[in-house]
Amino acid sequence: MKKYSLICFVILLMVISLGESRVTAVTTEMINNQELGHELVEDNLNEESAEADELNQETVEQLIPQHEPDFTTRDVYDEVNANEVAIKNSKGLIENAMNNAYAKKKLGYQAGDTISWSVSTSMEHSGTDMMGSASNLRYTGTTTVNQDINKISDDGTVSFKFNLATKIASLTRLKNKETILESGKGLTYSYSAKYSYRTSKKALGIWVQVEDRFGTIASLAKLSNIELEEAPGLIAISKNPTNILEQESSFPENSIAELVEVSQKMNGGSLTYEWLIKPDTLLLGEQIGRIRVTDTLGDYKHRVDVAISFTIKEKGEIKIQAPKLLEFKDYHIQTAETVVQRKENNWTIVVEDSRNLTSLVEEQWTLTAKAESSESGLEQYMVFIDENGTEHSLIEETPIYKNQEFKENTAINWPENKGFLLRIPKNNQLSLEKNYQTMITWNIVEGP
Repeated sequence: MKKYSLICFVILLMVISLGESRVTAVTTEMINNQELGHELVEDNLNEESAEADELNQETVEQLIPQHEPDFTTRDVYDEVNANEVAIKNSKGLIENAMNNAYAKKKLGYQAGDTISWSVSTSMEHSGTDMMGSASNLRYTGTTTVNQDINKISDDGTVSFKFNLATKIASLTRLKNKETILESGKGLTYSYSAKYSYRTSKKALGIWVQVEDRFGTIASLAKLSNIELEEAPGLIAISKNPTNILEQESSFPENSIAELVEVSQKMNGGSLTYEWLIKPDTLLLGEQIGRIRVTDTLGDYKHRVDVAISFTIKEKGEIKIQAPKLLEFKDYHIQTAETVVQRKENNWTIVVEDSRNLTSLVEEQWTLTAKAESSESGLEQYMVFIDENGTEHSLIEETPIYKNQEFKENTAINWPENKGFLLRIPKNNQLSLEKNYQTMITWNIVEGP
């Protein structure tokens, strides 16, 4: 009986570490054994006596469970392993949630462009029998992302945000510049997660529940497969098949763009033009010039070199054909102010333009007139009234006509109440016995 008591004690201590259900099983087995009678029990005791003798006091002490370890005495590797499991769980959770919810909207290439999408997946992962690198530790519990994400790429070109409260993720381009997203590597961001695990440890082939594990980890995840809008390439061609220039003409830099037609560029970009090969207008005949067009938006730069055909012709000229006389109607001395009209209402000036013009040479020109000083003093009464009815004194050089486009011959005249007139005040020094005349100087000013 002593041997039987010792064996029961050992078995009972072993099954206590396995849980309450196994204790019940052993107890039932003991009861059944007792019901078989004293003789059967004695036989069993004889068979097991050899094994009982081999169990010394040291073996018994190893099988007796210790007190539950506290934070200062538990296995340090257990803590590292729990963190590893939490990192794996949270990384998979947050990456799948962000990437699967992404609506495939393209992020624009311009600074300020933003895309956003809603994440419906819970930010909590639950699992059972989870294992890390250690084969003798397993966990059951939850891992929860617990911090908003606010990441700006290392080069400051793009930002990624996720709001835990609204479940809204957004991606914003901060600079007009290619980012790590264009490389296809994705954007790595940091996040924080907390975990709470029931922990089991395997000893002598048996899983034993030990102290729970809980904590917070910080780790990295990646936002990948983002679709991007490409900055459109520059498309530029020569505007005209051939450009005619006159001999010895110049190339105003502000007119170089008129030679090129741009059909595609970046929104918000700025275009610049520069000569790579400028035609020599001292040489008559056909030549090929080359202009470089650059489209710039921040760090984006697109360039196209455009070939331009030129034909250099002999130099032309612009001439004024004005009647030799501009006569006014007779004036009768009066006490009131008087406006004297021209004798010929259809009095006309003709401008002849034989220049070989292109977009490089401004086609616009302005005709001016000035009444020169004379002995008679007629100039002080000469005025010019423009099409808006505004009156100008011809004592100063006055614009009288503006040409907006090229014409070989331009005829200029005015209605009888506009153009060149005399305005004679009521108090004047005019004499009936005197002939009044003066000279008008005409001048053409090229350009707008």
